[in-house]
Amino acid sequence: MSLRFLGRRVYWGMVVLLGSAFEGGVTAGRVRRVRELIGHPVDRRTLERWVKWWREGLPKSRVWRAATGLFGRKVDCGRLPVSLLETVTGPDVATRATRVLELLSGRWIDRGM
Repeated sequence: MSLRFLGRRVYWGMVVLLGSAFEGGVTAGRVRRVRELIGHPVDRRTLERWVKWWREGLPKSRVWRAATGLFGRKVDCGRLPVSLLETVTGPDVATRATRVLELLSGRWIDRGM
């Protein structure tokens, strides 16, 4: 698994981040809603892979292990990325989402998240 999708294509990084925020799993209604939000067809299996990466792949990564020491409280890996969005500070969801993407790209080191 890779973080390459979070590179220069921050837009797609946001789609992955927000599209993965399925606390109750990937349902037909949620898939439909993501398709409406981004105006682009997204396969249910893709969303399921994203959710699996957030909840299983990310917690095993070096980036995650390095970042967890920065949080004031424990992030619930079973609720990622929602629990991470709740943990990162910012005035609104867009700012917090941007900070999560910066965290995952390694830019958090420079900003002192």
